[in-house]
Amino acid sequence: MKRALITIAAVTPMLSGCHAVMYGNLAVLAIVVGIFMGTLSLGRD
Repeated sequence: MKRALITIAAVTPMLSGCHAVMYGNLAVLAIVVGIFMGTLSLGRD
């Protein structure tokens, strides 16, 4: 879960300046991976 939060925190500043297609795609990919990792960690105690 920490890794996903760090990834989202690292990508969030880039969202304000997504003029390049590559940065926009990387930001969306990082958010999707973060949501996926967060979903996987929900069932763990």
